[in-house]
Amino acid sequence: ALGEVSESGDHLRLCHEWTAPGISPTPEGFDLKQFGVIRQVLGAGRPWIWHRGEPLPSMAQPLDRVFLGAPVIRAAAIIPFDVAGRPRHALMMHQGEDPHGLRGEVAQRLHLLARMLGDLLSRARLDAERRAHAQRLESMVAQIPTCLCLVDADGRPQHLNRAGQRLLGLTPQTVEPALAAFELSTLAAAAGFPPGMDLLGGDAAQLAVEAPLARLQEALGLPPDGGEGRIVSTRFLCIEQPDGSREGALRFEEITAQRQLEARIRRAQKLEAIGELAGGLAHEFNNELGVIQLGLGQALQALRQGRPVDAQDLESALAAARRSGDTTRHLLGFSRRAELRPRVVDLGRLVARFESTLRRWLPERIVLAVHPVAALADVDPGLIEQALLNLLSNARDAIEGPGRIDIAVGVDGAQVHLAVRDDGPGMPAEVQARAFEPFFTTKPVG
Repeated sequence: ALGEVSESGDHLRLCHEWTAPGISPTPEGFDLKQFGVIRQVLGAGRPWIWHRGEPLPSMAQPLDRVFLGAPVIRAAAIIPFDVAGRPRHALMMHQGEDPHGLRGEVAQRLHLLARMLGDLLSRARLDAERRAHAQRLESMVAQIPTCLCLVDADGRPQHLNRAGQRLLGLTPQTVEPALAAFELSTLAAAAGFPPGMDLLGGDAAQLAVEAPLARLQEALGLPPDGGEGRIVSTRFLCIEQPDGSREGALRFEEITAQRQLEARIRRAQKLEAIGELAGGLAHEFNNELGVIQLGLGQALQALRQGRPVDAQDLESALAAARRSGDTTRHLLGFSRRAELRPRVVDLGRLVARFESTLRRWLPERIVLAVHPVAALADVDPGLIEQALLNLLSNARDAIEGPGRIDIAVGVDGAQVHLAVRDDGPGMPAEVQARAFEPFFTTKPVG
C-alpha cells in the first residue's frame, strides 16, 4: 500500500492499495492515534521491517497487535519516504506466503521502490504546481486591463491578453493568424523603437516609444480599424529566466486621450500667456498710437494752413506704425494653433528679435539682459518663444522687488544651449524634485 499522512498527523490515507485474494482492503486508512507502531515509524522517518516471531515494539497499541497477529501476515514493512521535501508518505507491505519474508534482496528492492516512488511523486507534484501556477498566471494576464503580449527567448509570441486583443481590434478567430504573422523586429520598428535595438538583450529597459495604432495593426497584417488617429505607447519588459535565457513582454497603452488633454492644456497655457503679454503691451501700443496721432496731426495741420509738411512728422508716424505692426505679427505668430514645425534657424537672432517684446512685457523694476550668439538649431521658433515667455513669466512672479533676468545662447560642440537665469529665491528641494513632471505647478488655481 502507498500511504500519505494527513496535515494533522492523525490519519494515514491509503492512496493506492494492492491486496492478495482473500484479504480485505482498508479504504478508510489508519487512525494513527490507535496504531502506535505506524505513528512511531512515520514520525522517526526510519524504515521498519518485522517478521513473525520477533517481539513488537513497546509503543505497539492493541490494534497493532491484533493487526499483525492475523494468521495471514508473516511479515510487515513500513518504508517512509519524502515527496517534494515532505516526509509524509510511506510504502507499506504485509507478506504472508514467502517463508523467506522481507529479508535480503527483497528488503533492498523495497527501499529502492520507495525512493523511486518518492522521486516520481515529487516530479508529479511539481509538474502539477507548475501547471497550476501557469494557469493562474495566464488567467491574471488575461484579465488585467494592461495590454500585454508575451514573447519567448526567440521573440515568438506566446500569449496576447484580452486587453491587447481589444486594442488591436482582434477577435478569437483572428488572434491566432495575427500572432502567427508576428515578428518582434517588425512590430518593434512599427512601435517606434530605434532600428537595431536588441529588445531581448535589455537595450529598451527604460524606453517608452509612441506610434499610431494603425501602424501596429499594419505590422500584424490587420486593417486599420479606426486606429489612424489613436496613439499607443509601447514598452518592452525583459524577463531573465533561471537558465540565463531571456523572455519578454510588450506592454501597450493607448495614450490618445492623454495627448489630446496635453494639447488642450498647452493651448490654454498659450492663451494665458497671450493674455498676460497683451496686457503688458497695451501701454506700449498706446504710446505708439500717440506718436502716430501726433505725426499725422501735425502733417494735417500743415496742409490745412498751406505750409509744407515736415517729413520728420510722417517718418515718426511711419516708424511707430511699423513697430506696432511688428509687435502685432509677433503676437499673432506666437498665438497660432500650430503643430510642431521645426526648421533650422539662428537661435541667437531669434532671441534677439524677440527681446523687444519681452522687454515691453516685464515691469521696469526687472532688468533684462540678452546675450545672443550665432547658433543654428533645428527647432520650432514659435515653441521657443512660448518657452521663453513661460520661463520669464515664472521668473517675473518669483522676483520680489528689483531683479535681473539673463537670457544666453551658447554653442558647445554639436549642441546649442539656451539658458534663462534670474536672481529670484529659487526652488526648494521638494519643488525641484517635481519640476519636470507633466502639468506640475506651484501656482494657485485660477
